[in-house]
Amino acid sequence: MAQESSIPDSTTNFNTNFHFQLTSVTQYHFAMKAPYTGNNSLSKGDESASTLTATLFWGTKLWKGAGLYINPEVAGGSGISSAKGIAAFTNGEAFRVGDLEPKIYLARGFIK
Repeated sequence: MAQESSIPDSTTNFNTNFHFQLTSVTQYHFAMKAPYTGNNSLSKGDESASTLTATLFWGTKLWKGAGLYINPEVAGGSGISSAKGIAAFTNGEAFRVGDLEPKIYLARGFIK
């Protein structure tokens, strides 16, 4: 008969949880001739661009009936031609990003 371990199984320890998500989108377009160009068209000099978004979610039990949750995020980059023209809808992450430099911010933080 197998001896039972005194170490608790991590799958039954519900005192804390941790989740992480990272999305990176890189776009590239070849040079092309267009019969029309304007302010919202793809620019000729901007042939590639990338965006990065990441989310961390951490929650832990403080005491019976109470928990602490934090949800920091980071976002940075740009779509091709500042996400104008066709680049606006081919990179679904570009609308979330407000600056080329990645910025860290607290999306949520609360005690329940």
